Amino acid sequence: MGFIVLFKMRTFLAIITTLACVQGNALQNQKCPIQGAELVQRLARLQIENINLKRAAGEEVSAASLGLPPSTDDCDWGTGLTCVTDIGWAVWECSSVIANPLEIVSCVEDVIGAGHDCWACICWVVESLLGDGYC
Repeated sequence: MGFIVLFKMRTFLAIITTLACVQGNALQNQKCPIQGAELVQRLARLQIENINLKRAAGEEVSAASLGLPPSTDDCDWGTGLTCVTDIGWAVWECSSVIANPLEIVSCVEDVIGAGHDCWACICWVVESLLGDGYC
């Protein structure tokens, strides 16, 4: 139950931050991508901490029970969460400057480069932060 609240809060905070950046009411424009990226990293770390606490309490932890995208052959959800902290900033930056949602994955690929450890998890990270339909 706590994770569902955290997941909903993560989505809510991301939307509010985006709206504040777009409107320019709460943040200076040049700081929006930086603060948005920091928010994504903090939320990912909290999500990982929440999962570790659930495991320590003996609770069953799976992608479905956490509201995360399903694991793929290339990226399981544990690796995906680690990659959210590593490349979530790139997803945030690309989503703030690209109007076409289908180009966000391509933008992230360009930003992090093919040699990055999280290359195989780009789609997983994008969909965990922005929702289904990007990959």
